[in-house]
Amino acid sequence: MSKRIIFAENLGLSSSDDEENIGAIELDKDMCTSSEIDSLFKIKYKIAHEMSATMKREFIMKLCTNTSFTKVAAGTSGATVYIYDICQERGLIKSACLPCSSSISDQPASICGLNFLNEDSSILVVGTTAGHLFVYDVRQNYSRMSFKRGPKHLDVPKDYLCLDRNANSRLLCVGTANYRDMVQLLFFDLRQRKLMGCYSESHQGDMTDIKFHPQNPDILCTGSVDGLINIFDLHETSEEDALLTTFNSESSVYKLNWHKTLYEKDIISCMTTTNDLKLYNSEEYDLVAEFEWPKITDAIKRKAPSNCHLINTHSTLDNKIFSLVGTNFNKGEILRSVQLKDQMIPLANFKGNKQIIRDSVFEMNSNALITGGEGGFLTLWTQEDRLNDSTQNYSQELKHKIKRGSHKTNPY
Repeated sequence: MSKRIIFAENLGLSSSDDEENIGAIELDKDMCTSSEIDSLFKIKYKIAHEMSATMKREFIMKLCTNTSFTKVAAGTSGATVYIYDICQERGLIKSACLPCSSSISDQPASICGLNFLNEDSSILVVGTTAGHLFVYDVRQNYSRMSFKRGPKHLDVPKDYLCLDRNANSRLLCVGTANYRDMVQLLFFDLRQRKLMGCYSESHQGDMTDIKFHPQNPDILCTGSVDGLINIFDLHETSEEDALLTTFNSESSVYKLNWHKTLYEKDIISCMTTTNDLKLYNSEEYDLVAEFEWPKITDAIKRKAPSNCHLINTHSTLDNKIFSLVGTNFNKGEILRSVQLKDQMIPLANFKGNKQIIRDSVFEMNSNALITGGEGGFLTLWTQEDRLNDSTQNYSQELKHKIKRGSHKTNPY
């Protein structure tokens, strides 16, 4: 069973191991000159604002923003969530710190997923790897409510690994670890905060990612270390009938995302634990593109695949797909993106990165990107030279979003 690659610099190394690691890093460098890099990666990103989320030695594991891009939540490896306002004038402003443990005796845990439920960010749902689900209400000083796990006789796994809510914020799905030779997808009613049911026959390995369709609340995509990507239609009454199709990624699934093509076709991107990237047409059930680890390294113009890793895939306003790619060279100094077509095309260069990135969120109207990672930094990136809009337009767009996001709506 393949596992997500752990970079050597994050492990305790002996002197001999350290020498080998230094030798490997010395071999890693750009394949071309700096002027050629500037020519190839035409979009340049700069750090608009950066903050250290915590003084503890914790990674930022998960990020999410509200739809108006006025708030961002960062979940850490220490089971804490930090909420920031995204402000045009002052960048990122910390507004709350939410410890997500149930009691002092809780086992060590990290954040396995988090989602805002509505446009004005009044409700945030958070899950931990210790099996806890909480809902926080920003209107009541982030008061916390817990989910009901079901009847006491119900044998529900306590190791939660991933989660997502559906498009209308009525349903939450949680993926579990393998428990007594069973892997479960747990479905919770977000209004009543109680368990509704589960699927348990479609995966054989630990769940790794869950993504609801961004528009259709009944369509769900799931991935696991068993290498399978399943698409369900939750409108059906049984798990067998709900399973629409299965893709075999031939490796452990790491991260999934939904995208649209230029012709409005649904595409699923799959990042694997071996740093390969695959694109599937979810409507025609076809593999439409595949990019292996060495090709990805070549696309960002680096020499050593062992130092290169996929971070995330995002969609632009005109339905183009790009992948954010980082390295562990010099603590993640190299951060670039490539556009996904038949081949990978160099797209953007991010200068000044200080950490190995674990997650990212992208706002397609302003082209702003937020990253979080192993150094505990939360970074807001904006374009230096906009291809279609000026920096002034970005400020106007963000100001408009903040104004629009100020209206309150019913959280459910």
